[in-house]
Amino acid sequence: MNKKQNQQDRLAHLFRQMPDEELRDTFCADVMQTILQAEQKRQRHKERMELLSIFLVSLMSVAAVVALLVYKGFPAIEITPVTAETIRFYWPIGVVSLLLLLLDQGLRRVFYRDK
Repeated sequence: MNKKQNQQDRLAHLFRQMPDEELRDTFCADVMQTILQAEQKRQRHKERMELLSIFLVSLMSVAAVVALLVYKGFPAIEITPVTAETIRFYWPIGVVSLLLLLLDQGLRRVFYRDK
């Protein structure tokens, strides 16, 4: 309690020493500008940290895959020619994927129009 009282006494003493001056006309604008700049700086820092974390996770994932491939050995990859049966199997998948992409694009235009 004594420490708090001592601090209040010091503050009161400092306020009594301050000269009585009028604030500048642009005081509020200056304070708001300073707050805005601090918020923008904090937002940029947050974005950088998010990008850095995404980069590091991606790098760790790639390193894990490379280590696994080195440890287990690289699989033999065989390329087969495209046949009519392959096309009949994959074209519905491609059509559905294309329709979903077009639907997503349309919904984003509707819901994110203002942004």
